[in-house]
Amino acid sequence: MRAGFAAAALATLVLAAPAAAQPNATQVLRGAVEAINRSHGPQVQDYAFTVVHGATRTPVYVERGDEEWMVHASEASPMGSLMSMAVVWPTFADVEDEPEEITEEMESARYLRSERVEGRTAHVVSSEPGEDPMARADSAVMYIDAENSRLLRMYVVGEMPAEGGQFAGGDMRLTVDMLDHRETDGVVVPRRVRVRVRMGMAGMSAGDRAQTRVGLAAVQTQLQGSTDPEEQGLLAVVEMFAKMLEGGEMDLPMTIEDVVVNAGPPAWLDEGM
Repeated sequence: MRAGFAAAALATLVLAAPAAAQPNATQVLRGAVEAINRSHGPQVQDYAFTVVHGATRTPVYVERGDEEWMVHASEASPMGSLMSMAVVWPTFADVEDEPEEITEEMESARYLRSERVEGRTAHVVSSEPGEDPMARADSAVMYIDAENSRLLRMYVVGEMPAEGGQFAGGDMRLTVDMLDHRETDGVVVPRRVRVRVRMGMAGMSAGDRAQTRVGLAAVQTQLQGSTDPEEQGLLAVVEMFAKMLEGGEMDLPMTIEDVVVNAGPPAWLDEGM
């Protein structure tokens, strides 16, 4: 009888231990927001940097707005819009000195597991995204550094809007890795970023798909061998689009360089407005 009781008690402890040790998802998310706020303190009004992918260099400018941080990418870069997809961390920061109250999205968060991300232990938390920054997303999973609460990875699954052209109605899977964080004049910025995108082209007919293949191949032939940085950037976009056309994944490994804090709006910002 005693042995049976002891075995039952031990089994209860073993089964209960993971739940007892499991972090609180809301607290984990709140810690991530506070970590980003600390790297965007009241002394920081803006910062600029260059996103580099291969031979393509895209200037990016981040400024403190009235209600949120705003991200601008140079329209002169052939990959400007794609590069700006990688700069997601400012959208999680509050412009006020004190973090805002816990949102409904945080309260509904679920703790999934612990996982390694490039050698770092990360808390993996799922939450239903709000309208910003991931509109139309069905789910969002955050990978948050267990040691310093920095956001290491964001994974979003959703459906493309009806006005999305050839992507309309198709599934979207977006992963953004934010790694190798370093501080510059009060701003902590990841120096290695990777964006992976997979989109279903539900809105494209078989005929349109075949015609697009021919057009993309012609552009690739025209641009191959070019040493012009802008044409090399355009070629990279065309090649990634062609890969997605065949059901593949767009993969953008990038580095962030030349971080400058509180230098004011860059000249290209006015030119692109």
